[in-house]
Amino acid sequence: MIFQNCLIKLKTIFSYKTMLIIGIVIIFIITAIIFLSQKEKHVGTGSVNSNIKKYGVLNSPEFLNEEEKRNLNISQDLKVQALKRNQKGVPAVYKIIKNESDIINNPTLIKPVNPLKATPTN
Repeated sequence: MIFQNCLIKLKTIFSYKTMLIIGIVIIFIITAIIFLSQKEKHVGTGSVNSNIKKYGVLNSPEFLNEEEKRNLNISQDLKVQALKRNQKGVPAVYKIIKNESDIINNPTLIKPVNPLKATPTN
């Protein structure tokens, strides 16, 4: 009832053509906002590998550089793969690589460990 009263008042103020144009503009603005917010989440870090996201689980193998190792107090001699980064781009989850078979090619495929199914260690 309230909606109908508002619609009747709008019909007297605006023509159908004007209301249609306003509706299309509103839909366009909402779509643009959603598109731009999704695009920001997938902006690269500026490195050579464009598959690397700014944060989140990485799409392909990426290794910590010397500065990141130093900030995390990791020995410079170790090869360390970043699996996930926080919103600041700092490695949140990483793995020490002892040999080439330890490298995870697609970190997005890693399944979480269910603690209920894990065997207790005594």
